[in-house]
Amino acid sequence: MLPLLSSKVPKSFPISLDGRNDFFCMDPKSLSIEQLNEYKREILQLINIEENNLERIQNDSNARINTYIEGINEEITYEKKLTDEFKKESIARIEAYQAGIQYANYG
Repeated sequence: MLPLLSSKVPKSFPISLDGRNDFFCMDPKSLSIEQLNEYKREILQLINIEENNLERIQNDSNARINTYIEGINEEITYEKKLTDEFKKESIARIEAYQAGIQYANYG
């Protein structure tokens, strides 16, 4: 388990700032009910903040992925349109060339 940073440990936790590198070493039996309740409230706030951050990151990521997919789909549509136009133009040129050869040969 990674140690929590001092800035993330609740203010209510009764350990000096210097000793907060590993606050799990504290014996919960040494805390009063009020201290535990305040600690629990602040921990739940931290958890809520982290959950909100995660949700925001997921939403941002999903939005970026969706934008990327839309861009790819637009590019595919554009390339298909260009390919179809190229195919039509090529067929028209071949048919015109064939018609020119037939006219030259048979008048």
